[in-house]
Amino acid sequence: RVRCLKGTGRAGGGGGNGPRSAKLAARQQAEGAARAELEHAQAELARIALLIQQGQAREREISQARALLRHQIEQRDPVTNLEICPTCGSRLDDAAHARMGHERAEWGARLALLDPEHAQVAGELGRAAEDQKQTSNQIKERQKSVETAAGALAKAESDHLHAAELAQAKRAALAQALDAAGEGAAPEEQIRAIGGGAASPAKAAARPRQPAPAPP
Repeated sequence: RVRCLKGTGRAGGGGGNGPRSAKLAARQQAEGAARAELEHAQAELARIALLIQQGQAREREISQARALLRHQIEQRDPVTNLEICPTCGSRLDDAAHARMGHERAEWGARLALLDPEHAQVAGELGRAAEDQKQTSNQIKERQKSVETAAGALAKAESDHLHAAELAQAKRAALAQALDAAGEGAAPEEQIRAIGGGAASPAKAAARPRQPAPAPP
């Protein structure tokens, strides 16, 4: 019956939003994934920046310690074999020379430990700087990916909205066509109404109309 046909709400393309809904969901997923990758790269860049900051601070500490030890060794070397201290004029006996020799050996050992540590920190800073550069380039690429995904999502949202509005208009036109056909219209006229147009006046006049069903 016409009443049942009107109740379906499927004629006129109203059910055609399924593929568009799937496309919109895919665009939303792609845009979300692109943003997640961008945020991951940004977090990685922040982590690398912190490592560089900590490494630079440690490098300064090592450099200052090495400079101090070298200065102490340089100041001690001239008086190693002297009998009189050139600074205070006191006599440098065997005990004093033994003490100075022990101090110099200790400073030299500490300096020997700091030299490779300084080289290690410098190498780590160099690698971190390279990682920082590569990650910065990744962020630029992923920002472009986010912009592309956002543009595709905006278009999909616009298409989805347009399709929904078009489907609503078609449903309204179908309801109007079915109302114009009347409840006593022949099935062929109902089909023509669903297909987008009622029967022509000449054919409708030539075709016998079926009587309306009697009320119960």
